[in-house]
Amino acid sequence: MKTQVGVLTVVVLAVSLGTGGGAQAQEAGEEWEFAPHARYVQADLPRLEKAYIYALEFPLEGIVESTLREVARVKIANLSWEADGLVERLDEISREGATPSVRYKASLVKALFETPALFASETGRDFRTPSQLYHAVARRLETNLLAGN
Repeated sequence: MKTQVGVLTVVVLAVSLGTGGGAQAQEAGEEWEFAPHARYVQADLPRLEKAYIYALEFPLEGIVESTLREVARVKIANLSWEADGLVERLDEISREGATPSVRYKASLVKALFETPALFASETGRDFRTPSQLYHAVARRLETNLLAGN
């Protein structure tokens, strides 16, 4: 029952942002897994923070990964968003997540909250896939790290 509630929570969040849980066509014939940037800018951040923290508590890796990607997408669209409880949970997942993939993705999402100014050039972008989003964050972090030495 608890798993069903969690799945329902993630589905409700996806639908509320217009992602519908599946691919969406934004340009002629192209498949998109994220809603347009404008939908994320209009998100109800306090409500989403609570729901995301709840979803990140789930033992199912798929729910955690889906939530991580949505948190990242919302944060990039709302760089001034501060969510201390969510950052605490991201920190915990980045250290103790079920898989290396989950831990790495959580650390990338946490970096968005810790150094939001670093991602200003990404804020207006539309991302097609989670992979595209995570690569953009990782590249920005790598570029910053290498430029700092």
